[in-house]
Amino acid sequence: MIISVQEKFCSRPSSMISVGMIVVRRDGVFGLWRGLSPALLRAVPGIGIYFGFMHSLKTILTEGKREMTFVEAGLVGAASRTLAGLLLMPATVLKTQFESGLFEYKNVFQAFSILSERGVRSMFAGAVPTLVRDVPFAALYLALYTQAKKVVIEGKAA
Repeated sequence: MIISVQEKFCSRPSSMISVGMIVVRRDGVFGLWRGLSPALLRAVPGIGIYFGFMHSLKTILTEGKREMTFVEAGLVGAASRTLAGLLLMPATVLKTQFESGLFEYKNVFQAFSILSERGVRSMFAGAVPTLVRDVPFAALYLALYTQAKKVVIEGKAA
């Protein structure tokens, strides 16, 4: 299927509109939203989990009385992304497989069949590379954000 899709799209230059028309012809109007459910299934709780962990860890670390240091912010960012990433890994695997088109899932719930067919371990495929990609970024992002906030709001660097 991927080869036929690549041939269809790569054989001639395509605009966004022509690609959209091909999708509508092939899958109907709702084909334009294919993959939205698995993306939301991962993104909506993911934001809550990440920021919830981040806030809780920050409160525990600082006892709610002070701002985090650069290093503390980096550790909180890394820990929050690790926890959120691991909890969301099954949803990430389902989202990736659903969107890839390699599997014939009609909807997100049918994609859960992977669990019964391949076992729980399959739901964590790609966890290590995902964490290697995301955790350092989250650590640096929160640490730099915390520093920038101090400089802009308080006019001082830590």
